[in-house]
Amino acid sequence: MEYRKIQRTGGSSYTISLPKEWVEENGLKEGDALGLQELRTGELLIMPSGKRHSFGDFTLDIKENEEPKHLLRTLVALYLKGYSTINVRSRGFIQSETRRVIMEFKSSVIGVEILEERQDAVVLRDLIATPDLDPLRIMDRMASMVKSDLAELRPLLKKPLAPQLEEIMQRDSQIDKMYLFIAKEFNRALYYPWYEGELGVSVRRLSSMRNVSKQIERIGDHIESACRLLSEYGNPITEGEIDELLQTSVVVFDDAYRSYSSSDLALAQSVVDEVESAAEKYIGVLKKYESAGSIYAFLVGEDLRRILFYSSDIAEAAIDDAVGSEEMPTA
Repeated sequence: MEYRKIQRTGGSSYTISLPKEWVEENGLKEGDALGLQELRTGELLIMPSGKRHSFGDFTLDIKENEEPKHLLRTLVALYLKGYSTINVRSRGFIQSETRRVIMEFKSSVIGVEILEERQDAVVLRDLIATPDLDPLRIMDRMASMVKSDLAELRPLLKKPLAPQLEEIMQRDSQIDKMYLFIAKEFNRALYYPWYEGELGVSVRRLSSMRNVSKQIERIGDHIESACRLLSEYGNPITEGEIDELLQTSVVVFDDAYRSYSSSDLALAQSVVDEVESAAEKYIGVLKKYESAGSIYAFLVGEDLRRILFYSSDIAEAAIDDAVGSEEMPTA
């Protein structure tokens, strides 16, 4: 790092010289204006005035006979890195299977559309290039959907209705989309300091939100798994302990998320304590079902038990944030 001395000019102004190489690389000259942005860390970001903020473009050359699932993972990884544009290219014709994967990717994330499509290339653009969507509101929406799904699941334990179960399972993909969006916003703020200022959310807070939204996404996966089991077996679950476990999961998740969103340390501590107690109780119940050959009830119960643990992780994130809420000391 290069250090330069501050000089005082006039009665109340301070100046610092700019590196000649940086000025020339950015095509600046005497009299040009510079943009200044103070970051939450106390650092000062200097940018040429009028410079278009961009998250960069990436060109992806498709390998011959590339596995569709590998291509899908690569596209998701590029989305998470926060690129504005992804150019998918092929030396020859883009095969129909590849185009199908591209469409699957587009439908699995928020804000990506196809801008151009040719025989040998597809141009994907993330149209949410500015903080149009508040990550906190997105996460609140995820939590609201999970609470609704858990509430709708309870009567379906005793009366598994395929249409209602299918509706809950389809909503899980929306929760997945929202998690990927929050993870992408965190990466953008991490690699582009100016974006943190535009979002109005610190990188540290976004890191915490990414962690919590991941736990919510995992809870959604277990709700989807329980619904799939109910749909495939088609038999009612009459065991009272499973219904009780579901009710406990609903209350614990609601308390855990409230403790996080309201920074309620006492509530978060009580959630962790409750999960520790409930986990010990229900592991014995589930082992009883397993040994008795009631695999169906055991599997559904195991999905619900895992929801308790992920809810506890959310409460622990609330504790971490509450304890470390003060600014870190500077050297």
